[in-house]
Amino acid sequence: MIPNIENKVVVHFRDARIVKGYTYDFNPNKETFHVANVQNGREIIEVTTSQVKAVFFR
Repeated sequence: MIPNIENKVVVHFRDARIVKGYTYDFNPNKETFHVANVQNGREIIEVTTSQVKAVFFR
């Protein structure tokens, strides 16, 4: 069983958006991952890696 570990991240998108939050399923080899957006009440958003410029782990 894989533990449910949240990683604090800042995601910079190619269109200049920035999202701060937590992810539990980031894998650079997959096409998508999810971020709980702390700027919007921890709303879960699906992120497509092709739209991402950078992901910073804090």
